[in-house]
Amino acid sequence: MTRVTGIPGRDPISCRMVGYEDYTAYDHHRHGMELLELGQERDALEHLARAHLLEAANPQFQSAYGLGLARARREREHALKLARQALRTQFYDPQLFVNLAQIHLCFDERGGAVRALRRALAVDSDFERARHMIRQLGLRKRPVLPILGRDNPINRWLGLARARLRPATA
Repeated sequence: MTRVTGIPGRDPISCRMVGYEDYTAYDHHRHGMELLELGQERDALEHLARAHLLEAANPQFQSAYGLGLARARREREHALKLARQALRTQFYDPQLFVNLAQIHLCFDERGGAVRALRRALAVDSDFERARHMIRQLGLRKRPVLPILGRDNPINRWLGLARARLRPATA
């Protein structure tokens, strides 16, 4: 296995990683994502950094490392750069768009998050993580007749009819 000396362009990874010598890049990625889900950002960043170091060309690892940087260190520019590079390589993976959306949300950039989630659903309309995040954000569809207000009874009736006629996208 390749010897890992530190986070690219950053300080060395701590020596607390004893016991993970047999981990592959995929193991580090999986474990790092699990730790992010549990809210253990600093520990997650160590695993995500190692995965990225071991396989820097892997878009999944690049994007996840960006997410770890955003959550653990609040490094907006570097995180966005990594996530966008991953998307240039693998634009058809909705998970990469979800990671980008999460990075935007780390910095209270709701508009960027919404755009990323909509692109994730454009790639795969059944991608549950993107659908779940859109529901959490409370996004509403545009009024059927934008010239009328959202609360106009005609718009409300047409909106209800539209929702019953076709399944929701979010």
